[in-house]
Amino acid sequence: MPPKPRGVTLEYIRQFIDDVGGRSKLQGLSTSDVWTQFVAPTLSNPSRGNDDANESSTATSFRAAEWCVCHGWNDLFLAVVDTLESWRSSLDTPPSFWLRVFNQPLHLLPPASADTVSSYVSQIVPVVPNMLVLWPQEDPSTLLSCEWSAAALAVAATNSIHVDVTALLVPRKEVLDDTPPLSRTPLLDAYATSTAAITGLPFDAVSSASSPLTAAVRAFLLRSLHAAIDREIQTLPTSLDQAHASYAFGLVLHKSADFIELAKSYYERATSSFSPTSREYFCACRQLALAQDAITTLLLRNDDVQNARTSCATSKLQSILESQRLMFGDQDMDTIDTMVALGYVYASHSQPSLAWHVLDKAMHLRLELFHQQHQPYPNHHLSTLHVMELLASQSFALRQYKHAAAIYSTCLLHYDNDQHNHEDVIARLTCANNLAAVFMCQGQYNKARPLLTECLEQDILTFGLDDDRTLVSMANVAEVHRCL
Repeated sequence: MPPKPRGVTLEYIRQFIDDVGGRSKLQGLSTSDVWTQFVAPTLSNPSRGNDDANESSTATSFRAAEWCVCHGWNDLFLAVVDTLESWRSSLDTPPSFWLRVFNQPLHLLPPASADTVSSYVSQIVPVVPNMLVLWPQEDPSTLLSCEWSAAALAVAATNSIHVDVTALLVPRKEVLDDTPPLSRTPLLDAYATSTAAITGLPFDAVSSASSPLTAAVRAFLLRSLHAAIDREIQTLPTSLDQAHASYAFGLVLHKSADFIELAKSYYERATSSFSPTSREYFCACRQLALAQDAITTLLLRNDDVQNARTSCATSKLQSILESQRLMFGDQDMDTIDTMVALGYVYASHSQPSLAWHVLDKAMHLRLELFHQQHQPYPNHHLSTLHVMELLASQSFALRQYKHAAAIYSTCLLHYDNDQHNHEDVIARLTCANNLAAVFMCQGQYNKARPLLTECLEQDILTFGLDDDRTLVSMANVAEVHRCL
């Protein structure tokens, strides 16, 4: 591997900005402009004072590069510096950067030139063991705001690894041409795709997927994605459009425990703009209550505090539920969803009796509603299956094994008849595991064995032999064979 080039620290870049007269002197200038006006003249006349006096300062400003930052000659210089400042804040130790520029804007290359981009990445990856590539744009952190539709991240630990993260972006015009712009466009799907790509960055054996380096890379990209979507929301023409978009994005963020705080902030933004008598307002309030409950769960473990918190969460949901009943009636999907949320809170705080009664009523109302609307049930209603499984889990907790087995069996049958996507497959395996657990408690080991064996086979294919989930499945299969 070639020797590392010398990198500069952010402290050196800050000093350079001060030396040329401050940020105002560089405002609006590209890297090419900065080079021509301020750097090139010093190279032709390198004497800038006593080198010996600056020796100690130089030693801390220049050292072997730890990160390679690539950008175009025509990118705004201060935008690149500001992005590096943001990147620096996510690292524990001050990094040194190798600034690499290129003339051809890669996002303007035709689609057929993917090999050119790959070739360029392969040339620069081996040079520096830890690499961050910022693709050419005025602000390298505004990923979703630009016109092009793919981005790449090149990262290496002790060996060269380059990863293309595709489907990261959607064209800006697709967002702006749609109404309401965010909730009916591919933007949220693109966010979900890019999040999965970022969290699933493949690192080989020389780099741990849980290393601080990898975590910092992922955190940086996710912050950029969140900031970009937030900017899109802020550009929507009306406060109501922004509220709808905020609520939609909050729902996406709520799926990850890492972003519940952020989801809560978007729910709060939505509730402040929705009419207090609108369906949207009650839905946002419901999600806000669930988010707040989840946040408090992560922070507090004391039993007395948890009991008080449960009472707070349930009282909020009960208040929302009563208001929805008065305005929309019991046989209304939004009302039923709040009822399910209330049952979920009871269940998550080990109150199966209360949860069972609420969820059982919600399921009956949901069945009646589907029957009235002449809709097939529960095919194509994955959320309904999830409610059924939640009800089954509470029956299991109450040792109503026969009832739990009947519900899990019904859900499993529908999963088998309606496997359309990866989420359905994972949900089906979870359901099969739960049904097997019920059979084990009933002593019906012959029924449990094929389910547990199937789950083990799928876990091996999905996670590998050494994964903790696979080891648990192995233990379950061993236990059922022991019982037989």
